[in-house]
Amino acid sequence: MEMTDYCFSFFRKPIQNIEPIRAVGIVDVYRYIIGHYAQPQIEALRLMMSSPETKKYKATHFDYCTFSGLFRKRNEKELIMHSGLMCLDFDHVDNIGRLKQQLLNHEYFDTELLFVSPSGNGLKWIIPVDLKGWEHSRYFKAVANCIKATGLPLVDMSGSDVARSCFLPYDPQAYINHKYKDDVEENIFAQDWENVPSEIQQTDMPSITPLYNKVEEDVENIVREIEQRAIDITPNYKDWVELGFALVDGLGENGREYYHRISRFYPNYQREETDKQYTHCLQSKGQGITIRSFFPSCKPSRNFAGSIQQRTFIHFAKYPNGKTGKWIKSEEELPAFPECVFEHLPPFLNEVVNNSISLDDRDTILIGAMVVFVCLLSQYLWSVR
Repeated sequence: MEMTDYCFSFFRKPIQNIEPIRAVGIVDVYRYIIGHYAQPQIEALRLMMSSPETKKYKATHFDYCTFSGLFRKRNEKELIMHSGLMCLDFDHVDNIGRLKQQLLNHEYFDTELLFVSPSGNGLKWIIPVDLKGWEHSRYFKAVANCIKATGLPLVDMSGSDVARSCFLPYDPQAYINHKYKDDVEENIFAQDWENVPSEIQQTDMPSITPLYNKVEEDVENIVREIEQRAIDITPNYKDWVELGFALVDGLGENGREYYHRISRFYPNYQREETDKQYTHCLQSKGQGITIRSFFPSCKPSRNFAGSIQQRTFIHFAKYPNGKTGKWIKSEEELPAFPECVFEHLPPFLNEVVNNSISLDDRDTILIGAMVVFVCLLSQYLWSVR
């Protein structure tokens, strides 16, 4: 059976803590669940009666993870990449044992991990998925409908949120896919969970910095090559803006200096203007532009200078956007107004479109302004009849 390195975020209690402490995998979580880390909390929770009381207790006493993704913070907008997993939650199950066998023998979905929920009357089913360009929420609903059609209990639809948290219980009978047998037996992380303090100190938190360091290292290598060759890779405004969005997606505020280092080869480079544009990119949505757009082939090549001059941003048609799961279209596929249109606009429309922050944004503003103008003109002509 094929092995896949699924990677997602692990968080320490309470639920109000939205910054991950580390990136983990299926085996790590399995060891946590069959270990005794959450046993005292589980025993206390299952003695409680009232729903509000149990809900509050879970939120404050259980560590959790986001099975569907790796996050900077637990928020859909802070998704670094989808894990390729979905967590399906079955609540208020009458016969846990029977449902467990039905899920393990399911015709369409494999099981990576299966365990009893903290309440003791539900199951958490972790399955692998291939989004194929779908958004997480749409794919989740399709999976839920498929499960319903096979006669299984209804799935909790809250899992359609890619950032949905899953509290980690104690379940010594948890199931893990047999392909992980050797990894489980190695038990190389046996002490790892215990060495991480429960109360997270921001300064001590290891988080997932190595992932960011790798991206920054790759960006640094490309920027150095640009500097050595003194290439202006942003000859037009659209490329320049999209460069900012790409760096923001991959590096956030840390990408600002790289933006300056690349932009300074433009003949009319101004530091203040470049700073202002990068701030715009930080505050705006990138229209599907990710850090992948920065890399012509994901890493520098011998022909890097030539390829980057020919095409600075490759919106990979074969790669889904890591945040939305939608396919990114190539530049040629996206229609746009030719420059001659903007050269002949009346002054008042010019003033309107000059508020845009990108070429796509400029086109959208122009269309909106024209629609408003036509509506007003029609209304005027109707009134003077």
